[in-house]
Amino acid sequence: MMNNDAGIQLSERHEEFLALINMIEYSVGIAESLSVDGAAFQLDAARKTLLSELKGELDRELSAREITHLAGTTVGHC
Repeated sequence: MMNNDAGIQLSERHEEFLALINMIEYSVGIAESLSVDGAAFQLDAARKTLLSELKGELDRELSAREITHLAGTTVGHC
């Protein structure tokens, strides 16, 4: 899939990374609203790990903010 905003080619694997990042981002917000700080911290650490792995696989350099923006788009099979 070509993402027009960023102008990069995403494989199905990349789309799945983005879907997971998006779901974890949502989960962090829920954990914070429930005042479960330990869970929010661990979820955020997992999100950062996924961001790092995805950045390593992309064919051009994107910031964590740009990847988070991409993660907000509907992708993957979830």
